[in-house]
Parts: sequence; structure tokens; C-alpha cells
Amino acid sequence: MSTQETKKYFVICKRQYNFEKVPHFEIMKDRAFELEVATKMLLAYEQLNEDECKTYHLQVVDLLLGEEKKEKTNGKTDEELNEEMPF
Repeated sequence: MSTQETKKYFVICKRQYNFEKVPHFEIMKDRAFELEVATKMLLAYEQLNEDECKTYHLQVVDLLLGEEKKEKTNGKTDEELNEEMPF
């Protein structure tokens, strides 16, 4: 299994209107997808898009954000850490 297959991607909708300075971002369907599925969805959204203010993008889900906590706690769960605390 290659790293491309294990990565997950968000399909992001970016809305930039002429009267607003800051763009708005939305994760489509509120979940991550494998590359093939995310690419198909991206192409479908682009084909159906009639609004020039919207663009669609793929964003890799960084799973390291969840692993960072494990490194700081030496791989222990929250329950194990709570049991070790004296208070």
C-alpha cells in the first residue's frame, strides 16, 4: 500500500466575492476522502459550478496533528495519564 492510498483529502470550496476582502472556505460533505474519490468529486463540483466566485481545491488531511499528542504523552491515553496524576 503506497502513501498516496493512505492519505485522505478534503474537497474545499473557496468563495471570494467582489465586496468582501476575506474569502470563505467550506469543507464539502464534512469528511475526508481517498485521492481517487476526492478527485472525482472535485471534477464534478467544477463541472456543475456556474458561479465565478467559487473555486474548488483538494487539501491533504494532515494526520500528524493527532499523533503529536501521543508523542508528548509517550503514547499513553488520557485515562492512563489521569490515573497517574496525584490530584
